[in-house]
Amino acid sequence: MDSETTRLLQATEAARERGDWHTVHRLLRDAYEGGTRLPAAALAHLGLAAWWLGEVGESLEIGEECHRRFLAEGDEEAAAANAVDVAVTWILRGDVTIGSGWLGRARRLQEGRPPGLAHGLLRYVECLGMLGEADMERAADGGRELQRLGAELGESTLTALGLAVEGVAEVRLGHVANGLSLLDEAMLPVVAGDVQPEYAGGIYCDMIAVCHDLADPQRARHWTETTELWCAQFSSAAMYLSICRVRRVQLLNLAGAWSEAEREALQVCLDVEGINASVVAEAHCQLAEIHRLRGELDQAARALEQVRVRGGNTQPEEARLALARGAGDEAVEGLRLALARSGGDRLHRAPLLLAQAEVGYRTSDPSAAAAARLELAEISASFPSPGMRAWAAHAHGMALLAAGDHEAALAPLRTAVGGYEAMSAPYAAAQARLLLADCLRDLGHDENADTEDLVASRSLADLGATTSARRAPPGGLTRREAEVLGRVTEGETNRQVAAALHISEKTVGRHLSNIYLKLGVASRTAASAWAHDHGVRAPRASS
Repeated sequence: MDSETTRLLQATEAARERGDWHTVHRLLRDAYEGGTRLPAAALAHLGLAAWWLGEVGESLEIGEECHRRFLAEGDEEAAAANAVDVAVTWILRGDVTIGSGWLGRARRLQEGRPPGLAHGLLRYVECLGMLGEADMERAADGGRELQRLGAELGESTLTALGLAVEGVAEVRLGHVANGLSLLDEAMLPVVAGDVQPEYAGGIYCDMIAVCHDLADPQRARHWTETTELWCAQFSSAAMYLSICRVRRVQLLNLAGAWSEAEREALQVCLDVEGINASVVAEAHCQLAEIHRLRGELDQAARALEQVRVRGGNTQPEEARLALARGAGDEAVEGLRLALARSGGDRLHRAPLLLAQAEVGYRTSDPSAAAAARLELAEISASFPSPGMRAWAAHAHGMALLAAGDHEAALAPLRTAVGGYEAMSAPYAAAQARLLLADCLRDLGHDENADTEDLVASRSLADLGATTSARRAPPGGLTRREAEVLGRVTEGETNRQVAAALHISEKTVGRHLSNIYLKLGVASRTAASAWAHDHGVRAPRASS
């Protein structure tokens, strides 16, 4: 190797250590295109840099060339590890057949060889397959095997991956505390910088995914923000930032910030098309929900078709869309098939069961609603997260309503409202409040005694569910929040706002807290200045 190539590789290594993938890519790409005969290891860094920059086509092209170079140099261990990387990239793109072929090549290269890093990486990918197939016991065993191999080889990357796999499997088996403890342990070498960055990012994303599956938005928000901070140390982290972005879309949808969620989801579709099929599918799934909630049913159907094209799951969103179109039988059948396919994966069954309870209530099928409610109650006992408890209470209330027991439905519906409000899930809270209001009216309760529950029907409309013709307020505000902010901007006190909108002063204060959080301000004055800049005004009194 000549001195110029040596200096190039030293500069490249320095850039790689500081996470400057743009510089790594520029230096190695210029040399490669200029005819410099790069060692296979340097070529592997070029392919990795392209991957970090989101240039997946180039990464695959370089990866295949790199594989040939490793074989030519007689380094079958490195060739096998390289084959695993190429396989995963193809699988993430949605080309599972090609990816499986590369995994087969990696296995063949490992035959008869003592276990090494490549063996561990291959085992990790196999464990991911087990998790995807809900084979949690085998996945947990595979995770423990990875930990043993990592300890034997002194490879902290394999140890951390093993802890993460076992942690995810344990959570999904219902051993939540132990699973989260294992995931926390997996993060220790990640935070210390002892795990290869491309795999460290995967562990961060595992944490976010587990929190999302547990219906624990606070934890999901924390780990999403933590992962974004981790990504910030690199000059580019396109793959992981896109995963963070789609998780943020889910949180924005939960909070009722549909306009912002839509912008973010569309950006994900632009940035990650051809890179990660499952992330793009989830972005389209979130877009479908936004369109359905706005009453844009044809657009919701088109978004769900994009999910199907990419091999994503369209339930329970598709069932709710069928309900919105008045096709109750279609909703029932879709959920039946989805629940049959989910097998014993309780975390994946939970949102389907909530939808089944709703469909049972809407289609006057008390037995279906009751069955969903009972199973969801069992799941929430095993996975006692804020979201699971709220879902179980909501399903309980709908099952009782379907059975005609309105008096008994009051308590679980109030529990659901409180749970959703604590999760900052205003639309779900409004849905439960609307059911509660119907209960109170049917029972002949004094409407003035339960004003906040009975106002739910207006609150639900204010969250944007009634018509696509109404323009959504800026800043991710709900219509009710915009109305409150407009009146505050006109100089009204909390008491005056409460009287004008027929809500309590406590509710006005809660709306203002949400407004300050969404706008990133800390006072009425700052919020009013923002409102003036963005054209938020109190509604004119009708003449």
